[in-house]
Amino acid sequence: MGSMSGPAPMPDDPLWFRRGENLRAWCACGHSAVMRLDAIQREHGVGPHTPVSRIVDRLRCRRCGGRPVQAGLARRGEEGRAAP
Repeated sequence: MGSMSGPAPMPDDPLWFRRGENLRAWCACGHSAVMRLDAIQREHGVGPHTPVSRIVDRLRCRRCGGRPVQAGLARRGEEGRAAP
């Protein structure tokens, strides 16, 4: 599982519990992204009871293809984009 830090979701928090929140992931290459959890659920057909940690485990960097080295809930005001 990806490393969680900051205002991180608990690994077992289901997506429905974090509805409306954004996830930020950082890659070792320096790239980071903010994604809307509800968009990930809707656009990728992920069930509402899927743990946030499972989403983090499946993420890949758009720049280098690597896995996130860190992930957590984005701070208020950080805009999330649609799911990758």
